[in-house]
Amino acid sequence: RDWSSDVCSSDLKQTTGGCCSRRRFLGGSLAAGALLTLAVPADSASIGETMGEVLVNGVSAMRDTVIRVGDRIETAAGASIVFRIGNDAFLVREMSTVMLEAPAGAKALLSGLRLVTGAVLAVFGPGMRSVMTGLVTAAIRGTGIYMEATPARTYFCTCYGHVGLTAADGTARDVKTANHVAHYIQAKTDAAAAIVAAPMLNHDNRELAMLEKMAGRAPRLRTDRN
Repeated sequence: RDWSSDVCSSDLKQTTGGCCSRRRFLGGSLAAGALLTLAVPADSASIGETMGEVLVNGVSAMRDTVIRVGDRIETAAGASIVFRIGNDAFLVREMSTVMLEAPAGAKALLSGLRLVTGAVLAVFGPGMRSVMTGLVTAAIRGTGIYMEATPARTYFCTCYGHVGLTAADGTARDVKTANHVAHYIQAKTDAAAAIVAAPMLNHDNRELAMLEKMAGRAPRLRTDRN
């Protein structure tokens, strides 16, 4: 399969201007796996792979930049970044803004992330995490997920594991799966439900396997199919 021929969903393309080549990115990211699997403090990690312009707290990221809990990560058009913090690993796509969340009074601990806009793929180790956009909060534990966020709609795929979705209007959905169950979470209207089923979009099992390898774990899904 030619990963570079994949097409973003229309909502995300309007926000990001399109996706970067996954084939080129995967090649570089897999090569960086040895660096990323080195032991690091739970509250910080060095960048493993970047493409294009990436900002960490408003400063251009370098290979020796350290990402910490509480940081704000922004990617420009055509840019992306892969990094690991503790047992969790992340791939942030182009035109994205991500906030790494810490619980109150425990700034050294990663409690989850907030996707302001754009797209992120993530795999998480043991322990409860909270993942948020402007339209949904997801309670997760030991899970692989993919999200795209625009002001009008969030795309959320539970790639594997257990996720509790709660939309901004209070609508809830409990998801347990071993292989990709996706939903759209949209701004509530009188004519539409807040959480509806969606197809699998814009991510694949090879990317999930790459992130699990970075976190020191075996892939949980076959990489020859999605």
